[in-house]
Amino acid sequence: MALQAAYRQFLASPSSSALADDAALHYITTTTSISGATDIIKHLGSVRNKIKKKKEDALFAIENQRALSLELDTTLEFVTSGGPYLPGLDDNFLADRTVYLAVVSRPIATLDCRPPAYTSPRRPTS
Repeated sequence: MALQAAYRQFLASPSSSALADDAALHYITTTTSISGATDIIKHLGSVRNKIKKKKEDALFAIENQRALSLELDTTLEFVTSGGPYLPGLDDNFLADRTVYLAVVSRPIATLDCRPPAYTSPRRPTS
């Protein structure tokens, strides 16, 4: 549950400090990819200006220490464009339209996998 809570907190208030420098965001259905923590934060800010997220409720979640898979019941209102969901579609088709969709999100935590510092056993002193 810790990773899911951290991910929800990030979605509520995106910050590049919460992302690895080599983080990547992929929209599978449109083959749109954004790489790098700073570029992802800029992208999310841009999307918030184009699309209003009215609802995002978790329908299903699977989590372990390193990865999370969420299926989200999502309601979006397109304000000025389709953003990363419908890139290139004319605004006349999208402006002020509300859509309901299920979104699958799979954030992966970057772990510091270094072994713990080695401590040699103490030798008994005589």
